[in-house]
Amino acid sequence: MKHRLLVLAVILGSIVLAQTAQTAYKLVINNKAFSSNAIVVKGETFVPLKALQASGIRSSLKAGTLSLTLPTASTAGGATQVAALEGCLNEWLLNGIWRFRVISVASYQENDQVGWKLKMELRNGTKANGIALSGTGFEGFKLAFNDGNTLNPYNVNDLTDPAIPPGAGVVSEVTFENIKQVQGEPQKLLLFIRPDAFTAKYLQDNYKIAYSVPDPSIRVKLDCKK
Repeated sequence: MKHRLLVLAVILGSIVLAQTAQTAYKLVINNKAFSSNAIVVKGETFVPLKALQASGIRSSLKAGTLSLTLPTASTAGGATQVAALEGCLNEWLLNGIWRFRVISVASYQENDQVGWKLKMELRNGTKANGIALSGTGFEGFKLAFNDGNTLNPYNVNDLTDPAIPPGAGVVSEVTFENIKQVQGEPQKLLLFIRPDAFTAKYLQDNYKIAYSVPDPSIRVKLDCKK
């Protein structure tokens, strides 16, 4: 009964806000128009709870308190904040377009070079023919450590540039040279995917595909395995 009263109070509050709104703004979330508007009441802008939920924010209503949880988490060392799908070694992660996993990670030493080699697999998770990671919002990879340091890969073209048919994929061993002389073992691999409005529209118009999560970036924990 109390829970119903709380929900009713939230609904009534929303009605009062709507009736006293001075200005309304159209909402666009992750490059897509949202059905409800944001409103301004006495100089403050209010966004519907369902709009926040659509952007990836989790909510819970309990004992008169509305709790919101942002879809962000720290990487190892807290150096990079990124909302992303998260999994372990050898675990497939799907963002609506790409299926991705890290198969293995190993240190290496070749002449004067030291670092890590990560074996990765990328598969086309759609029915669209001939799409490439580099054309769907790809920004880059980073290898993250507990002390906040990150390393960039030497070359990822074998993984990012091939046009991949539906259901097919590519496997590539990506090298991260330890040019910073970072101590310790890498903790996470970050795959940044951030399509702009033009890319999102292009994919929708030409391939009828779209990412199924608010942030299609992927984070793989290298200290656990599936």
